[in-house]
Amino acid sequence: VPHKIMLAGEYSVLRPGGYALAVAVEPGFAVSAKPARGVHLSLPDLGLEYSVAALPDRMDSVPHRALLFPLWSLALLQKRYGNHVTGLKLEFRRQEGGLGRSGASSALAVGSVRSAAAVAGLEPTPDEVFQIAAAAHARAQSGGSGYDVATCAYGGMVFFRPPSRVSSAPTVGNLHLVAADSGHSSDTETLLRRFGAALSKGTFRRAVDLHRAASNRLCSGLWEGAPEASVRELVEQANLSLEQLDQTGSLGAITPELQDLLHIAGGVKVPARISGAGGGDLVVGLAFHAAAAAELVSAWRGAGYATKSFPSLACCD
Repeated sequence: VPHKIMLAGEYSVLRPGGYALAVAVEPGFAVSAKPARGVHLSLPDLGLEYSVAALPDRMDSVPHRALLFPLWSLALLQKRYGNHVTGLKLEFRRQEGGLGRSGASSALAVGSVRSAAAVAGLEPTPDEVFQIAAAAHARAQSGGSGYDVATCAYGGMVFFRPPSRVSSAPTVGNLHLVAADSGHSSDTETLLRRFGAALSKGTFRRAVDLHRAASNRLCSGLWEGAPEASVRELVEQANLSLEQLDQTGSLGAITPELQDLLHIAGGVKVPARISGAGGGDLVVGLAFHAAAAAELVSAWRGAGYATKSFPSLACCD
């Protein structure tokens, strides 16, 4: 199951009319599955082992939040296909060479649906995999847009326009993506809760509208292959609107480490964005030339951040 990197739409996609753009990249997550009595989940990267005789009736008894993503996926798969989906042992491992913690929850959902279906001899379509995994992901996380699940389910570069328009292309055109890990995980659930609470303020809703407009322009520009000068301007507008949104809503999306990564990217003149909800995880640089990507890799690594480059045409499917 691929890893996902979000390029634009972080908060705007949560509101009507908002878009998101993300790419699926390797290395991601390896999932192994085999029939078993009961349900057995192994997440060695998190030190988690979980076994039950049957899917729990109440998910609030589950001991760790990460387990909710495969459990809800199995529950909804069973609801759709009935007794074809029974006992199962699933193991999830982050593949060597991966970066950061971002994208694990969506990979858990998509990987669970695909693997359990395969063991049961089922062949859901990509649309069915997405629908089941997105519903499970939303239950486990208490909301969200589903763009990250779409990226893991369809692969490539995914343009997500809710509620139902998902477009996928096999490449990111002439972009060279560079991602750096801030060293901290993002607490997406807390950020979503703060975002929802802040919507009661008119000033915040206006900031959301401005951010949605800027993010949608960036999503469309990147999807349509806008030239470098246009992308620079669109990234700057989207970043400024996110900063205003973060300040107005007291979200905590832009941490000192994320701000430092953006500043370093600006120093080597590569447009960069916080990837996803913020509060931790990744910053992604959008370089139009291999030399610029290499310079950004050197700058981020020189500052002590784990960094990985994804050359042009490197999206997986």
